[in-house]
Amino acid sequence: MPDGRNSADINNLIGCGNPNRNAQQYIRPKISQNPAVFPNHPQQAWMEMLHDLNRNQRRILSRIWTQIKLK
Repeated sequence: MPDGRNSADINNLIGCGNPNRNAQQYIRPKISQNPAVFPNHPQQAWMEMLHDLNRNQRRILSRIWTQIKLK
């Protein structure tokens, strides 16, 4: 969806963020100025990128979750 208007319509409908810079001008101010949806640079510095678990980590997590469910 490279067209900014199409992307912005979806944002305005569900109120989520969007990396499409062409859409910024069409997103409602209530959404575009919300720092929970579009954090500023200092807030982004505190954020952490999530990474996928590898096979071994998924296996361990599955075993732990099974133990929790059995209790």
